[in-house]
Amino acid sequence: MLEVDTALIRVPGAPHYIASRPSRLIGKTDNIMGWFAKYDPAKQKSTAIPFESTDQ
Repeated sequence: MLEVDTALIRVPGAPHYIASRPSRLIGKTDNIMGWFAKYDPAKQKSTAIPFESTDQ
């Protein structure tokens, strides 16, 4: 749809809420941070028009 890569992370034996144990919370956080490090919007080529202030 927006051409953004996604990932499915399997956590065997985990309920729907995978952060129920500290080790699973760390794994969840590591995966999220890794995704953002790879697809950081600040590092992507911006197509936005820069804002120019008219205040002087």
